[in-house]
Amino acid sequence: MIVEIRGTNTVNKGAQLMLQAICARLGGRYPLSVPPLMTDYTVRSHLGLRQTLADPMVPRMTAVLGNAVPRPVKKGLGLTSDREIGGVLDASGFHYSDQFPVAFPRRSAMAGRAWARRGIPKVILPQAFGPFEKPATRRWTREALGQAALIFVRDGVSQNHVRGLGLGVRTLRSPDFTIGLRPADVAPISEQPFLAIVPNTKMFTSGSLDRAGYVDALAGFHSAASANGLASVIVVHEATDHDVAGELARRTGAQIFTSGDPLVLKAVLGQASAAVASRFHAVVGCVSQSVPTLAFGWSHKYRELLNDFEVADRLVTPDSDPFAAINRLLADASGDSRQKDRLPALVEQVEQMWDQTIEVLDAGAAPPPATERTAS
Repeated sequence: MIVEIRGTNTVNKGAQLMLQAICARLGGRYPLSVPPLMTDYTVRSHLGLRQTLADPMVPRMTAVLGNAVPRPVKKGLGLTSDREIGGVLDASGFHYSDQFPVAFPRRSAMAGRAWARRGIPKVILPQAFGPFEKPATRRWTREALGQAALIFVRDGVSQNHVRGLGLGVRTLRSPDFTIGLRPADVAPISEQPFLAIVPNTKMFTSGSLDRAGYVDALAGFHSAASANGLASVIVVHEATDHDVAGELARRTGAQIFTSGDPLVLKAVLGQASAAVASRFHAVVGCVSQSVPTLAFGWSHKYRELLNDFEVADRLVTPDSDPFAAINRLLADASGDSRQKDRLPALVEQVEQMWDQTIEVLDAGAAPPPATERTAS
């Protein structure tokens, strides 16, 4: 059975981490395939992924064309036609929200119609969801999620949003599934203890701050770290953040670190003595390695992640005093202990999520079409 992975990419490093986590856990059990768009060939090749002959922008037309490709050609080139897909994993998550264009849930819903007719099992992997106040977002999200056999949500807020759709699909809680990913082996990047600062342009494109106010706030955390004897390293977790990272570096003199490999980024974050991060999966990379971390985010998912690790008081806002927040963080030994102690239980919950996912995929697995079974 070939399993299609939807909603990941190699442009967004958090999405790439999710793709790598799926491959690490399920790659030895199923052939895995991804749509061609937004997935770098070198990464796809390294992970042993097949490429689906379907364009999410025009799923029906490309599925028909892909099904016409001879089986020997597909096998030789590592290609997957729509008719060969026997299971679907959807890691799109926060694309199902008023904060993203309605095109995302609409494309997912339309692509899923053929799979639903064929009884192909679809599992929605743990993500943040909602809200769904916009009628079009609610309509298409309800159809896309309603096609699933099982939905996982990362937090209680998301669970309430999904339940409000009235789907009747089994919906379970599970933490972020990249928590247990092992970082790469990376040499120390700084001779001094340092504060990792991870910027995110969404803080001023989707949040309440403007760009100048956001850079001011991050510069304040740098100054607070310096007052406590820490250097600062600006870790660029996303290509779109290079510009604001450069502005912050020019203002503070802080070092910038960047890499195209999210496991290298995770390793560098693990070297930090403390962190203030606005990218969600950067926060995951820090707290899962017991780094004292302030989450400076733009949606409910940051607060809920800190709740998972029992350090909800480490959420900061535009109104927070950087010096007070850093001083409190560095003195909070009990919070460090709670955060570290929570990790094994969260990793176990992720493992249970994978077991339930496998159960759904295997139970719904359908044999390939007769023409494919008998092909030589």
